Amino acid sequence: MIWIAQTNAAAHLISGGRRCTQRSLDARVDPMQTARKKTIMTKSPRGPRWIAAAGLIAVLLLAACVPPAARMPETIEPTSDEGLYATAQQAYMKGALHTAQNYYQVLIQNFPDSPRVPQALLNLGRIQIRLNDDDAALESFAQLLEAHPQTDAAGEAGVEMMAVLYRLERFQEMLTRYPDLVAPVEDPRQLYRLYLIVADAHAALQSWAESFYFYALAYPLAAEADQATLADKMSNAASFLQDDEIELLMGQITESPAAGYLFFQLALNKAGEGAYDDAVWLLIAFQERFQRHPNVSLAEELVAQLADKIAFDRYTIGCLLPLSGPYQPFGARALDGIQMAFHDLQQIQAGLPVRLIVRDTASDPQEAAAAMEALSEARVAGVIGPIASAESAAEVAQASRIPIMVLSQREGLTDIGDYVFRYFITSRMQANALAAFATRTLKYQRFAILYPEEKYGREFRDLFWDAVYREGGRVVALESYDPQQTDFAAAIKKLVGSHFKLPQDMKPMRQGLDLLGPLEAIPGYTPPDPEEEAPETVRTRRKKDPDAEEMKPVVDFDAVFIPDAPKMLGLVVPQLAYHDVVNTTLLGTNLWFSTKLLDAAGEYVQGAILTTGFFPESQDPAVRSFVLRFESIYGRQPGFIEAIAYDAARVMLTTVLHPDAWLRAGIRHRLLGLETEDAVTGAMRFKGNGDSLQALPLLQIQGNGFQQLDPNAPPVWKPWQVDLPPVPEPKFFN
Repeated sequence: MIWIAQTNAAAHLISGGRRCTQRSLDARVDPMQTARKKTIMTKSPRGPRWIAAAGLIAVLLLAACVPPAARMPETIEPTSDEGLYATAQQAYMKGALHTAQNYYQVLIQNFPDSPRVPQALLNLGRIQIRLNDDDAALESFAQLLEAHPQTDAAGEAGVEMMAVLYRLERFQEMLTRYPDLVAPVEDPRQLYRLYLIVADAHAALQSWAESFYFYALAYPLAAEADQATLADKMSNAASFLQDDEIELLMGQITESPAAGYLFFQLALNKAGEGAYDDAVWLLIAFQERFQRHPNVSLAEELVAQLADKIAFDRYTIGCLLPLSGPYQPFGARALDGIQMAFHDLQQIQAGLPVRLIVRDTASDPQEAAAAMEALSEARVAGVIGPIASAESAAEVAQASRIPIMVLSQREGLTDIGDYVFRYFITSRMQANALAAFATRTLKYQRFAILYPEEKYGREFRDLFWDAVYREGGRVVALESYDPQQTDFAAAIKKLVGSHFKLPQDMKPMRQGLDLLGPLEAIPGYTPPDPEEEAPETVRTRRKKDPDAEEMKPVVDFDAVFIPDAPKMLGLVVPQLAYHDVVNTTLLGTNLWFSTKLLDAAGEYVQGAILTTGFFPESQDPAVRSFVLRFESIYGRQPGFIEAIAYDAARVMLTTVLHPDAWLRAGIRHRLLGLETEDAVTGAMRFKGNGDSLQALPLLQIQGNGFQQLDPNAPPVWKPWQVDLPPVPEPKFFN
């Protein structure tokens, strides 16, 4: 015979409907004390009638303290698991919770391997919840999850456990357990409960993005009667979301109505920020995409209310340029390119009422900001420029939500906001182009960097190094030089490891690094005739150093990158040849694209590869047409400033006049999705942050000029095809 353990006896006594008084409990514990009290009562002057009444009350109190016979522990014979389970289930269905609990416990204790145990544990936990014993319920569910995690009952137990934890406000524990509890849940109804409980827990913690996400997961699983309440919860959670949270969720949630609430809330946020163009743009897109959403009529009302705030002249474009001050020459050249773009448009679409409003920034930040304010008041559709003082103008444009396309290479300008675009060649763009061509097309892997110790040199050093690393190459040599000096021997020798003499004891180590072994071991190698005089080379032209064997340079790189201007390059590059740094490709920036470099060091930069923003001698049809038309109008050849301003104006005009760009927000969206292949400065598109991504022309110095390279093919021309003069030994070399 097995007796059920009295785990709940104390709780049963407390919850049995009546409680024992202290006096009756004392009587049960100490009968002698009760007898003494009766004796004392008998002597009371009140008489026998009072004594009899008191005795009757005591008997009634004692009777009240005895639990009902149905709740007393039962003796259960563990005959079979099926029999115990059937009896427990029958009692459970009738609402006899204590009886069902007892039979489930006997089944679990005596038949732990029975297939009925998982469901018994699940029902036991549910009974314990109804008996207000949450801790016991959590233990039953935990036992089920641990012992039988792959059963259907385990999925339901996880949901029940989460419901208990939520009721106990143990929210963090809920979220910690969730990843393990969700896996076994397959029933859509249970999954709905789980998502809803987790969403409510996140809402209680004010984690609104997570809360909205789980409400969105729950919605498709909800019964029709529950969807209205769930939609209200989603709408409430969405009202607390920030723009970045909404945009992140929009990438994960695409179904209506959840996605619609995100779209609608983002529009409300933009309107609250004063970004009325963005708000209207989003509201209209919301109406088109979510035509049956409950907020469609409200979106229509909001668009009507914001109509006056978004009005602008879509045929008017502003222009900010330094037409006075130190940058006036650049402003004047840029204006020529912009006006030519307007002229081309008028030739194509005669009579189009497009006009250009030009304001002088005077090369001053305050003047630039004031000029941008004036263009805002003129309600222009967009702005081109400025070149200098771009930051102050961009800040005003962003605050006014006017698309602005700055012509500046200053870093960080597009970080000002999402209405700021940059159309210009940058240092990063050049470094990336050089590294990509050298590694992908030329198959170079090892690079050296020789740079001037100043801001320009340090910036390109870091950018090129990063670009080479991303392309899978290595920078194996790095050295700087003082741009105020004229003798660069020390820097060059450090670059190639010949600055210090090689100690005798390290010579065997250096020889051991020759992975090819001796030349005689290479198949097909024929040693030279010692009687023949070796041909004269750059190395043999200079004076013989008695320590030449020990000071031999180690040119173990495929290319050397030198970010400097022609004046300094005229001093540095010849000294590279003097110190035997030959048979390696020179790489340069757009500053190398100058006839001054050819005049100063043309013999020593043959084969050098460089980037540029615009190549007027290009054979590209779009470039040739632009150059010829520009020369016919202005009587001179256009340079980079004219070309980039022309391209920027064409992009702005094309975008503003597009039928979908009837809002400034629409102009911004069109710019972000724009790709142009016929730009005279190279194919271009805007990245998500507003920076332009351009296919910069790559040039090679060949003879007395520059030739454009195919970015996908190695150059056919080789530098050793040019007859180089003897290397001089100027006085400043000493």
